[in-house]
Amino acid sequence: MNETITKNKAWALGALAMWSVASMADTTAATATAAAAQPATTVTTAAPAPAGSKFYGLADIRPTANVSGSATALMENFFEAGVSFNPNVRLTYAAAFDNSLNSGAVKDDFKFYNSFLRLRVKNILQSDDKTTALNFQARLYVPTDAAEREKGFITAARTYATLSKKFSDSLSMTLSEVPQVNIFTKAGLGTSANKALLENMVLYEVTVKILGPVSLYIPIALQSAQYQNYQVGAKKNGALVHSLWTWPELGYEINDNHTVGLSFRSGDLASADLSKLTIGDGLSKGAAQLFWTGTF
Repeated sequence: MNETITKNKAWALGALAMWSVASMADTTAATATAAAAQPATTVTTAAPAPAGSKFYGLADIRPTANVSGSATALMENFFEAGVSFNPNVRLTYAAAFDNSLNSGAVKDDFKFYNSFLRLRVKNILQSDDKTTALNFQARLYVPTDAAEREKGFITAARTYATLSKKFSDSLSMTLSEVPQVNIFTKAGLGTSANKALLENMVLYEVTVKILGPVSLYIPIALQSAQYQNYQVGAKKNGALVHSLWTWPELGYEINDNHTVGLSFRSGDLASADLSKLTIGDGLSKGAAQLFWTGTF
C-alpha cells in the first residue's frame, strides 16, 4: 500500500474511534426521519469539492410535486458546508428544509429536518488500477426538527461502509452497509411508537454516463427498523418495518460546479413485511422533481 492509503487508514481509524465515543451516550431508543437523510444519498450531493479548495460548500434545490395529483408542491432545500482536509477527507455540516409553494396545501408551510455533522473518508483501501475502493462516512444527527424533538429525539449516529467499483468511464456501482443508532427519551408519542435503538439500510447505487455531460443515477435502498413497545394499538407498536424505495435522477453537468436535471422519489415499493411488491402503489405515491446542485 502506498503512503496515501496509509494516511487515509489512519484518518478512518481515528474517525471510527471518535464516532464510537460520541455514540456511547445514553442509549434509550429511536430515530432521525428518513426524509432528513434521503437528500444526502443522491449523486448530486456527493459531488466533489472544487480542485485545490479547502473550504467546501454545496446547495441542492428541488421544486417538488406529488405524482398523485394532490395540491402539494414543495421546494426541497439541502445545504452543506465544511472543510476538505485533503482530496479524500472532508468534514461538513448539512441541513435540509422544505418550504411550501402553495401555502395551506400542507400542514407546515416551512419545515426543518434533523441536520447532521458528516465525516467522509474516501479510498481507505484502493486497488492498484484505482477502479475499486472502500469508502467510509459517518453522520451525527442534531434535533433541529421540531416534530422529532416533540417525540423525544435526542440524536442518531449513522455510518456508511461503501464498496465502489468503476467498470468503465461510463459505468460505476457502489454497495453500502448503513447501520444507525437512535436515541429517544420516549417510546412513542400520541398514537405512534418511536423507532428502537438500532436500524439498518442497504444501499445499492448505479451511475451511467449516457452522453457527454448527461448521466443517469439509480439508487435502490432497503431500510429496516424495529419499533418500540409503546402502547397497545399504537401505530407500528413493536413491529419490524421495512421500506424499499428508489430515487433516480437524470442530470446534466453544466460544468464542474453546477448540475441540473430531473429526479423522481418513489414511495414504498414493497409491503412493510416484504411479503409482496407494491411497485405500482409506490410509484403513484412518488414525487417528481427538478433540481439544481452547485458546489463551491
